Amino acid sequence: MNKPIICVIFGGKSQEYEVSLRSAYSVLNALNEDKYQIVKIGITRQGSWYLYNGGNEQILSDTWHKSPDLIEIALDFNSHSFILSDSGKRLKPDKVLIVMHGENSEDGRLQGCLDMAQISYVGPGQDASAICMNKYITKLVARDLGIRVAKDILVTRRGYSLSDIYEKTRKIGYPVFVKPTCAGSSVGVTRVENEAQLKSAIEKSLTFSPSALIEEAIQGVETEVAILEQNQKIIAISTGQLSYKGEFYTYDEKYKNQKTEYIIPSKIDPKTEKSLRECSKNLFFALGLKALSRLDFFVTPQNEIIFNEVNTLPGMTDISMYPMLIKQSGISFSQLLQALLENFD
Repeated sequence: MNKPIICVIFGGKSQEYEVSLRSAYSVLNALNEDKYQIVKIGITRQGSWYLYNGGNEQILSDTWHKSPDLIEIALDFNSHSFILSDSGKRLKPDKVLIVMHGENSEDGRLQGCLDMAQISYVGPGQDASAICMNKYITKLVARDLGIRVAKDILVTRRGYSLSDIYEKTRKIGYPVFVKPTCAGSSVGVTRVENEAQLKSAIEKSLTFSPSALIEEAIQGVETEVAILEQNQKIIAISTGQLSYKGEFYTYDEKYKNQKTEYIIPSKIDPKTEKSLRECSKNLFFALGLKALSRLDFFVTPQNEIIFNEVNTLPGMTDISMYPMLIKQSGISFSQLLQALLENFD
């Protein structure tokens, strides 16, 4: 009996390229090669696609793209497969595992390409991915469900009045956070203490995204909820909290300093945790998500729940919150991957 062909796509033209490599390393080491035929497709920082047959360590060290055995590969929409440039051979995977983060993957662009090629993949589709990548639109959905979100101001590259922004921000009150509307892993986020810092923070965020959000600073504990769905049934939902040294959970706090404390399970009271789970399920379904997602909230000292954002392709590194939370439900990393790959929805 032939083993299912699982294609793992990693890398990508994204600010989160390095995180993808770490996630891919963990995933590839955990996949059961006795059960699946694993195919690796790497995308460089410049956006070139290659079939990669080398070792996993070279992915982690970011030397995979120097391999002499790389073969250029591309989607072939006519045959609903990938086509190899050297031989013209076609590769049709049974399932694609997208181990990428940020733009050109988590924003739905890659999902749309795979949909047009009629190639099955793990995770939310194009529409849900695009919606959730946009923090402003995601917050509109949360508001409509009656879930509280931080007060915010939307700023776009197409033009804005600084005097108007200053006035609106004074009403929110400092400090505030300025963040790209469409970016992940805290890329481009700045904590702003006063009006003098606001202009440069906006300009910084707008280099990463066509729009930016100015949000009130929430006094609360960052609490994350991991959802795993298989065949239209949620089989795991776990909550955990973060404790970190800095003013907010920066990219370096997540992936470089490694001084963050993960509190799993969360220490919030049972009634609040029950409400948090319900909020997460309602958002999961309303946003059209499927298979997996991590939803981020703040829980205030008064046990008020405030929604922050959704991660539709959560990190899968050895220090990523999503697999650690799912493990709390009694599902190992290998079992998690198997559940995702055997999702027939």
